[in-house]
Order: sequence, then structure tokens, then C-alpha cells
Amino acid sequence: MRFGWKGLIVALAVTAAVAATTIALTAGHSSRSVALGPQGHPIPTSPAPSTAPSTVPPRTSPTPAPNKTDLNESKEPRAELEATKVGAVGTVLVDTKGFTLYHLAGESDMMIQCTGGCASVWPPLLAPGGKLPLADPALVHSLGTVKRPDGGVQVTYKGLPLYTYAGDSRPGQANGQGIESFFAVKL
Repeated sequence: MRFGWKGLIVALAVTAAVAATTIALTAGHSSRSVALGPQGHPIPTSPAPSTAPSTVPPRTSPTPAPNKTDLNESKEPRAELEATKVGAVGTVLVDTKGFTLYHLAGESDMMIQCTGGCASVWPPLLAPGGKLPLADPALVHSLGTVKRPDGGVQVTYKGLPLYTYAGDSRPGQANGQGIESFFAVKL
């Protein structure tokens, strides 16, 4: 051997130190850069963390998103209702995503008719936790809720239970207008 036993031991120590440093950095155990000195010992290349009190406020994370599951087991977020013009239909009530809201002719808050398969094509606008959705101030006085036969709490506008239509694929559409006695809620 050219370097002898001492050289071999130093080489193994350097290799072990490099491997340990690599593992520590890869595992996220160190946020500082590390270099090796002439004898294989780690040498910090960035300043050590200060123990002096910081005058910078701690970094905070954004407020967590509210739990989108309500008491009715709905995964839908609370809607914000507003009026908007939708094609030839005119000014209608839309949810926060801009989707047209519909009502079923002959249905009232006293008698829900759209359940089961109907509700899968015409999803009801639910009120998470029974709370009314946020709405344009001009609309708030006309909103209410009704308990559905399936236990959900549905939003109403002037006593008319509100629905979206599965056939509307983007905001600004009213593809459900007049289908199966459903009509966009005109304002």
C-alpha cells in the first residue's frame, strides 16, 4: 500500500464524514451548507444561526382553508350569490363560480320535488351547516333555506329552492333553461 494504514484510516474517515453529511443534508437535518476540512471534519460555510432575539416577526402561514364538509356531508364550498347577465336569458342569479341557478316550476320551500336521480342532474344549492351563503347585499333579504327530504339544507330565493344544472360546463351558460320545467332564476 502506498499510503499505509494511517492513510487508509484517514481516507475511510473522510468517506464516512462525506456520507454522513450527504445523508444529513438529504434527510433535511441541516439547513446550512457543510464543507469538509483537510482532516475530513465538517466546516460550516454559512453563518451559524443567531441566538439573539429577532426583531423580525415570525413568519406565519396563511389562514387554513375552512373545512368544506358541512353538517349535511356536502363537499361544496359556501356559494356567493350575485346577479349577472347570461346570454339571451338575461340577468339571472349565479353562484360564486358564475354558474346559473335554476328553480323547478311548481316547487316551493313547502314541497321539494327534485330528489334522487333528479338531484344528480340538478344538484341543489346547499347551505353548509344551515347557514345562508354570502350574497350581494341587494339579494340577502330574499334568501332563505329549506330542509330537503334527504336531510340537506337547501338555499331558496323568494321561496324557490335553488339548483345548478349538470349540463352547464362553464360559467355564463344556461343550458338547463326550460328543460324538465327548470328555469333560470331571473332578476
